[in-house]
Amino acid sequence: MDLFLMIVLALNTVWFAIAFWFFSIRPQRAARLLVPWRDRYEASFAVLIHSLRFLGGMNLALALYSLLLVLHPELWDVPLQVVIPLMIFGVAHGSQFYFNLQLAIRQARGERYLWPVWKGPMLGIFLIDAILSVLNFTCGILLFPPSIPH
Repeated sequence: MDLFLMIVLALNTVWFAIAFWFFSIRPQRAARLLVPWRDRYEASFAVLIHSLRFLGGMNLALALYSLLLVLHPELWDVPLQVVIPLMIFGVAHGSQFYFNLQLAIRQARGERYLWPVWKGPMLGIFLIDAILSVLNFTCGILLFPPSIPH
């Protein structure tokens, strides 16, 4: 279990760090991925670029927390100290997957959608968030202590 947990935490660290880099360091590139070229002249495009930096900041915090758990496995002695962040990471990945799932369904139905989920970089993001959500929840459930002292 320790190796599985270490791998999942390392994957979280890398993925959240990539999200930080993408949204905070390269927000124009992220915005171009999300907004079709024909709509990039609107004033809201500049607001989106700046707002994406906040999303990157949240991902930086999650990356650092994952890294802390990777670098200090002695924190694993008390399962809840690892179970709680795993569940939080699962929600972070799961919420990203869920919101993109709505767009993916619209795209598959041929309805209007905001950005393409079934092709390009968004497909990778969509699938990685789904996989990491499942892996984090799986680790959290497997590590959950059978009885919590009162």
